[in-house]
Amino acid sequence: MAQEWWVGTAINKNEDYMDLDNNDTYVGGPLRVGMIVTETDGKTWSGLRQWNPESSKYGGMIIDANTSYDIYLKSRRVGIGLDNPSDKLHVYNGNIRISDPNSSTRLNFYSGTSSRFTMGQHTNGETFIWNESNDFMQFGTNGTERLRISSAGKVKIGTGNATEYLEVYPNTDVTAVIGMAKIGYISNYSDMAAFAHYDNYTSSSYALLQKADGNTFVNAKTGKVIDLRINNSTKARMSADGYFGIGTTTPQTRLDVNGSVVLGGNGNTIFNNEDNGTALHGDEGIIIPGPTSQYNISVQDGNGRIQHKWNATTGTSEKFLVGNEDAAFIDMGVEVTNGDWIEFKWADGSGKLAGETISWGTHFAINNLGNVGIGVSNSQYKLNVGGTFRANGASSFGESATFEKSATFENIASFEKDANFESQVYIGSRDHSSFNDHAIDQYELIVEGDVIAKRVVAAPSNEWPDYVFEEEYELAPLSEVASFIEEKGHLPNMPSAAEVKESGVDVVEVERILLEKVEELTLYVIELEKKIAAVEQKKSKREKRKNRKK
Repeated sequence: MAQEWWVGTAINKNEDYMDLDNNDTYVGGPLRVGMIVTETDGKTWSGLRQWNPESSKYGGMIIDANTSYDIYLKSRRVGIGLDNPSDKLHVYNGNIRISDPNSSTRLNFYSGTSSRFTMGQHTNGETFIWNESNDFMQFGTNGTERLRISSAGKVKIGTGNATEYLEVYPNTDVTAVIGMAKIGYISNYSDMAAFAHYDNYTSSSYALLQKADGNTFVNAKTGKVIDLRINNSTKARMSADGYFGIGTTTPQTRLDVNGSVVLGGNGNTIFNNEDNGTALHGDEGIIIPGPTSQYNISVQDGNGRIQHKWNATTGTSEKFLVGNEDAAFIDMGVEVTNGDWIEFKWADGSGKLAGETISWGTHFAINNLGNVGIGVSNSQYKLNVGGTFRANGASSFGESATFEKSATFENIASFEKDANFESQVYIGSRDHSSFNDHAIDQYELIVEGDVIAKRVVAAPSNEWPDYVFEEEYELAPLSEVASFIEEKGHLPNMPSAAEVKESGVDVVEVERILLEKVEELTLYVIELEKKIAAVEQKKSKREKRKNRKK
């Protein structure tokens, strides 16, 4: 049978307490503490002990015992769970818990009297580890440093301090993976920086290489393409065959451009393929040697040619031929007889360029006065068209343009997109200077007849009648409006019939006035509705009073 002796203090009594027979019936408080000596089966325990009647359990620290141990003190070392601690604190077969439900929990390591290293957790679950001194932190495995964080927050994977915010050491033969990207060293290219998708990180399927000297290599694996994109849209592509396309994703030649190409600059533009006899050099222009000295430019095959003919006798440029001289072709040059015309002609193919008679039909000519004739051999105007013409782009007429009546269009001129006229434009007859005795000199467009349009937009204006709804706007009483109508015969601010007959109507101004009247009418209706509502309310109150009297 166990014997227990207590010497201590009852918390709820202002007196010392001693219990030598383990029959405590005096202390009824929630807690008792003191020194204890217990003998159980011939084994003696001593220490500090605490009794909690609410849980009916003891707690305490055993200073000395013979077998199992809670806390053992020996040679200034503390053992928990064992009697031979090898360090200042030795925990055997158990865990260590540090907690504070009301504040951050920390574990501090000191050097001297200063805290050097801290780890812990805030009450919100945030965990922290930091070095409180102005020095680096090391992490390692197998007794070797593997990672270092400098006092400035720079990280180096390897040994030593980092000069950048993230470094991997050594500088060669090292790779890193970020998401699906792999960077660093690649086999056979140890002196280069490499980048690739994780699944394509090989010496033949990498995406990008750069040497220390700055030379850069862009690559795709066999059978794949290289795209240049803007806003995730492909603008240029190198195909698996080595064809480069600009504006197309299916290039068919070494350079395939879908769009216009400009070659320029201060240097020469050179196309060179000497083996096939083609050479364009830009030292003093573009020169293509022809088959004879008679031609300065000659590009031809079995079906046709482009030739420029130089007349060595007169020292003039005579012909520029496109086509096949044995059939129909186009010839441009100085008209031999008059010498002051540039003509574009069509040959019927019945003759040769070697001086035989050729039947020509003039289709376009410019004379020495700068007059242009289309279908006319000798134009008397800046532009003389012998037939119907159509202008699909912008058209500009400096002084005047006359469109004569034809059987097809019946005096109708069609202008698509822009048409720029620097003076008045008449549609219809120009044989009068007024409409209904009204002068028209100040107008830019005069139309004799009706006008139809899908949409008409007036120029922007600051005079739109939203001012009617502003507080300071003075809305005339309806009585004044009625008096004005009775006297004038029209609404205020509106032009009278006599004024319209004499001067016409400014459509934009009338639209503005009409909207002003509509907005004024809206205000009158709103005010009238308020008055009706007030009358209805009074009527309803009278009805209720009558019903109560009944």
